[in-house]
Amino acid sequence: MVNYKFLLTSMVFLIVFSFNVSAFAVTSYYWQDHPLILEPGQTKEVQAFGLQNLVDGKDLTAIAILGSGKEIAQITDSSNIYFVPFGRKDVYINLRITIPENAPLGKEYDVGASFSIAPNNEGKTVQLVAGIDSSIKVKVGKIAEEKVSVEAGEKNIKQEIVEGKYFKTNNLLLSLIVLIIIVVSIYYFWFFKKR
Repeated sequence: MVNYKFLLTSMVFLIVFSFNVSAFAVTSYYWQDHPLILEPGQTKEVQAFGLQNLVDGKDLTAIAILGSGKEIAQITDSSNIYFVPFGRKDVYINLRITIPENAPLGKEYDVGASFSIAPNNEGKTVQLVAGIDSSIKVKVGKIAEEKVSVEAGEKNIKQEIVEGKYFKTNNLLLSLIVLIIIVVSIYYFWFFKKR
């Protein structure tokens, strides 16, 4: 006899999992252990975030909206709407960061942004993802500290970007493998219970 509870639970699990599968990911280029360091009164334009679209074979359009940190940051691109073709991982969000003259040394800012998928031409959403929130860390300090930090730890920084920030892509692959295992398990148990 077929175990209907197991079958029903597995199907619900599959459906919920499929809603979490996303071809879209966001990379932050400054974080707690590698902040953007600026002096009081300084303004700098930076590539703050990177958008990637490495799964699913579809082109995406993403909308970026700044949240926290708007008092020091603004998007400098011509639009806050970004076309992200399939296979790209180098669509950048450029920000202008301005530190107030009276900001004390050591003060930290979180500049956050929300990224969501825009509707396609047929009026349907391209992905089932509601959005991704990401942020960069900005710290008021001496510029010399930033230069020494980057030169001393460049390899570690690159490694952290690859291992830490692209984890969502690896998570997607793991999710797909789990889904395949569940489907095969359901078929296997159903087939042998029938015999």
